[in-house]
Amino acid sequence: MQANRIRDELRELLSLMLPLALVQVGYTALGFVDTAIAGLDRGVTIASVGLGGGLFYSVAVLGTGTALVVDPLVSQALGAGDRVHARRVLWNGIYLAALITVPLTMIMLVTALSLTSFGVEAEVAEGTFAYLLGRALSLFPLICAVTMRGYLQAAGHPRVILWAVLVANLLNGPLSYLFLPRYGALGIGVAAALGTLGQLAILAWVVSRVPVPEGTEERYRHFDRVVFAQQVRVGVPIGLQMFAEVGAFVLVGVLMARVSAVAIASHQVALMFASITFSVCVGMGSATSVQVGRAIGAGDTAKTRRVGLLGLVLGGVIMLIPSVVMTVIPDIVVQVMTRDPAIVHQAAVFLRIAAVFQIVDGVQAVGAGALRGAGMTRVSFIANLVGHWLIGIPLALLLTFGFDFGPSGLWWGLTVGLAVVAAWLAITFWHASKKPIVALRRDTAHG
Repeated sequence: MQANRIRDELRELLSLMLPLALVQVGYTALGFVDTAIAGLDRGVTIASVGLGGGLFYSVAVLGTGTALVVDPLVSQALGAGDRVHARRVLWNGIYLAALITVPLTMIMLVTALSLTSFGVEAEVAEGTFAYLLGRALSLFPLICAVTMRGYLQAAGHPRVILWAVLVANLLNGPLSYLFLPRYGALGIGVAAALGTLGQLAILAWVVSRVPVPEGTEERYRHFDRVVFAQQVRVGVPIGLQMFAEVGAFVLVGVLMARVSAVAIASHQVALMFASITFSVCVGMGSATSVQVGRAIGAGDTAKTRRVGLLGLVLGGVIMLIPSVVMTVIPDIVVQVMTRDPAIVHQAAVFLRIAAVFQIVDGVQAVGAGALRGAGMTRVSFIANLVGHWLIGIPLALLLTFGFDFGPSGLWWGLTVGLAVVAAWLAITFWHASKKPIVALRRDTAHG
């Protein structure tokens, strides 16, 4: 009987994980295509789009991370059979998206206007601002799309999310190519925004088709102060957690630039492959979040523990595959993107180090997902803050500039930071899931 339960839960996890992992790959592809098409123009354009894409993602992750709060709230509501409250969470998530878009857009554009103060060439800074001016139009649709994605995956519609991201890519690529000759970096930014709008349109249409009890529109569409406050309280730590992790990698990129041109180029190449495999980790984390949230909503403590621990084990096991590839044939993998001997050599070294953190990255991504499903988001933020910024980054600086490890020291610092986060999150869920976890929706006035 226990074996049958585990087999069924494993099947449910995998059926959610695969499309959600492909969704993350699709998001990565958007940035890859923008950079590739910018490469058809002058070097200034590719530099502007590359820098602008990094700035956009660094700021947007605060909004998209906060929007992930919809995952646990909707999953727990549906686990308890409350479709009205699930819809209420969705609408208040959209209101939250509108609120946070304004300051995030201002931060993004003001930063772009200040780039010359940080030593960026005037022409590159101008192109970066132009790209972000176009891309900023996608920020609200992107946060809304993540909000609706959380609702749909909790409601059991993960495949339509994949189709929506595919449409975004199909719009973005041709439009970028079409707009580039006349509008340059601005055109590529606008194309990305239009692709995001296309994605949102599909998700919104599918959401409208998800059934809810008749005559309940007034109960779930209005602004709910209690639900909104709960989303802020639980969601903001998710955004800060993701910002802390992304910020650590961004800082390492800046430090790589100080080491050498080969180091930063090798870092970017290796990071591209690591980002693709990380997409799988994010998919596993999202699937685990949904399953844990549903189990908590249904009041099933045993299942909550089983699906969370199963996700953690699955995360480590699946990431063994890219780990082996990066260990055995890193040179061949790197040569897909570059043939420069110096870059191939250093990027291959980075990939061998990445082979170590693939496994812990899988565990920490799933651990964050499991705790997000349980509503324990502050733990993940604190773990990332300590693991990356109090341990990983200082160690990276010490190894690279104190013990002459060279650029590899920066990656070893990242690896140790990820390992600390993974252990922290896994141990936290292990202990927390031994007893019943109170559903977040009980905090609301409608619980």
